[in-house]
Amino acid sequence: LVAAVVQGAAAAAPVADAGCRWGASSGRGYRWPEANPALVAPAVATYDYRPYRNPLQAEMTGDAITIEVPPDMFASFNLSDGRGRASSEQYVLRSMELRAPGRLPEGSSQALSHVLELVLVHEDVRRSGVWASIVLPLAVAVDPSADLLASLLAGSQPPEREGQREALLMRASHPLDLAKAFEGASFLTFWATLPSRCQLASALPARILLRNSTLDMSQSTFARALRALRAASSAAPLRPPKDAWLMSACPMVVAGAGGAPAAAA
Repeated sequence: LVAAVVQGAAAAAPVADAGCRWGASSGRGYRWPEANPALVAPAVATYDYRPYRNPLQAEMTGDAITIEVPPDMFASFNLSDGRGRASSEQYVLRSMELRAPGRLPEGSSQALSHVLELVLVHEDVRRSGVWASIVLPLAVAVDPSADLLASLLAGSQPPEREGQREALLMRASHPLDLAKAFEGASFLTFWATLPSRCQLASALPARILLRNSTLDMSQSTFARALRALRAASSAAPLRPPKDAWLMSACPMVVAGAGGAPAAAA
């Protein structure tokens, strides 16, 4: 069943627009599904995200703050069988989006309570038009052990008006270390579609991965992010499919200083 979905997603991929700037966007958020212990994916997300210290360009795009990923940023993951053998799914980070969770209907709640989402939007480098979205849920903690968002916002003023562009990650002493979001983490994964910002088709096939636990941030970090997102639009979250698979993550073993940076094709 999983193979059939993957093949169908690849076959449905549209022809890319040569003038594309963003590719896929994160689209609407999802309600967190309840984990089913019987649905354990026969694959592992093997990741290689290295600390990054240079400024990143960000733009308020209406519903989120979209952050460009430069060519020299090493950020990727692939699926393997747990024994180091990679599958055909090999993804490279193309952009990040900071957004508020979707607004829930009156009287309903999330299976995983959180206040912000950092979405890592990846492109499959082996199959044209196929994407992946890793959603990192953020929650306020009194004494956060690792505040990823604080690194992005340190020394910078995030954009607040639609179309406004600003530089984030302005302090080299506070690098962005995305690997911390994967250490010891598990994800709920399923296939869906993401909206395209600049391709001929309106939807792109995508693997969705929802982190199964929240990442901490401080109250002050949350306040700054919330202020920047106060005018952003927010739609009700989508319902996930019932067959969300539980997937673990492990670091990629990289020999020497090799590897491919995020923007490599």
